[in-house]
Amino acid sequence: KKYCESQSKRLATEAEWERAAAGLEGRIFAWGNDLPGKQLANFNRCCFIMKGLSINTVGSYPLGATPNGIYDLAGNVAEWVYDWYDKNYYKKSEYNNPRGPIKGTNHVIRGGAWNSLSGYLRSSARYGYDEAKDFYGVGCRCVKSVVEND
Repeated sequence: KKYCESQSKRLATEAEWERAAAGLEGRIFAWGNDLPGKQLANFNRCCFIMKGLSINTVGSYPLGATPNGIYDLAGNVAEWVYDWYDKNYYKKSEYNNPRGPIKGTNHVIRGGAWNSLSGYLRSSARYGYDEAKDFYGVGCRCVKSVVEND
């Protein structure tokens, strides 16, 4: 959060992240509904961190981009989002642009990482983790709000 703010940006909300990954058509994965493969995302690469083989340059998987040209929403590094994690939150949340719980212990992580199994790459996959703990494979995506003209 502080890094994004230092860039005059912010963390995406969980709803914004999923909208970017799934699109209006509800894609299973950021690129569509085809199962993950080595041409689409960097994933399922256990134990390479010590050899420097864990992450790839952003945009290394052009076939895995969304139809809108957003890269690496699945694999490479999982991404922190702004919202607190509550596994049952969506059973009780508002439908349009939910903002997540007001407080919590863990923040939401989306997108899966280089060391994730394919299920974590699904546009709907989510889990929570304590950002105070050291956890490799997680990064962030900073976003800017769109300013609407009147």
